[in-house]
Amino acid sequence: MKKISKIVIQFLIGAAAGGGGMALYFYLRDLLQIQSVSWPEVIIILIAAIFIVVLVHEIGHFIAGKMVGFSFYMLTVGPFKIQKIGDKIRPGINKHLNTGGGLTLMVPRQSSPENSKMYWYIAGGPVASFTLGITTMLILLWFAGSTESPGFDVALYALYTTGFVSFVIGFTSIIPTGSEVFESDGNQILDLYRGGEKATIKQQTMSLSVTIWNGTRPRDIDKNLLDSVLLKAASKTSTQALNARLIAVYYHLDSKKIDEAEVILNSLIKDLEKNSNTLLEGTVFIEKAFISAAYRRDSKTAKTFFEKGKKGFVEYQTIARAESALLIINGEIERGMARAKQGLKVADHSMDKGGIIYEKEILKQLAKGDLPGQVVAN
Repeated sequence: MKKISKIVIQFLIGAAAGGGGMALYFYLRDLLQIQSVSWPEVIIILIAAIFIVVLVHEIGHFIAGKMVGFSFYMLTVGPFKIQKIGDKIRPGINKHLNTGGGLTLMVPRQSSPENSKMYWYIAGGPVASFTLGITTMLILLWFAGSTESPGFDVALYALYTTGFVSFVIGFTSIIPTGSEVFESDGNQILDLYRGGEKATIKQQTMSLSVTIWNGTRPRDIDKNLLDSVLLKAASKTSTQALNARLIAVYYHLDSKKIDEAEVILNSLIKDLEKNSNTLLEGTVFIEKAFISAAYRRDSKTAKTFFEKGKKGFVEYQTIARAESALLIINGEIERGMARAKQGLKVADHSMDKGGIIYEKEILKQLAKGDLPGQVVAN
């Protein structure tokens, strides 16, 4: 009941904000003497403006991230994405609605980046939005009131809409709001500024993640730091807290402590059933499929979780590892070996330089048609 009430309240607030925004949009349009265009043109202009504004916002994060030395991983806007695979940047289709509103993922090169660098990276998006808004409005004011041609009217209307939407996105992004999965830029900056447990979880999880991305295999990370963040993250369902627990799964898998890994994995799955997390659930489900196939010889469970996870944000070789194990336990040994070899071909392109050491060991074993030793669950 409480969850339904929250949804209703959020809907009402959103409806009120949307209605107020539209009223302001038309009021300013008339105030600036922007000539009206046809409704089909309005719709096309609005869709194009939203796409351009979100793209500029994410490019702002990207530019700021590069300026402070972060490594690029992925950028999504609407149905499109650009992702770094190995040393190459590849365009693709974004199939996840939750990230269609814009997402830029960049990785600090240091395990404990300075707060100032994080501030700049986070603020890059709003700065870009406000810059675009101010620029378009200045151009608009220069030409406002002109009536040279219908085409000129459409251009002015497009400029006005782009500027207005850019200011809306800019202001919205700096308001401290967020869900368990995504947070506004303002909320992230506020967390950095005031510190506390939530900020500590973010910082410690980032430290562990960067250590692995830079080449330390999961079993060799700082166990004391991992235990420290797990104590804080155990009952939390934010993306950072869930990611800390996922790191623990890899720590135990790489240490051949399968039972410990699956206990944490099962708790993650239970939390994800209550609150979906687009960024992490694909990997969680695929690892459950892998453990079920490779160590439990449970084909039914492995297939169920493989189907749930294969369309998520999961690296190619990780999917190949789980599918290879599933094929082998189902007696399709040749296909399983071939699938593992496909995973090995792309493994060195992974951004996760430490995690891939563990993955390649398993893939090489699967490529020979062998499975890790069966482990009976306690």
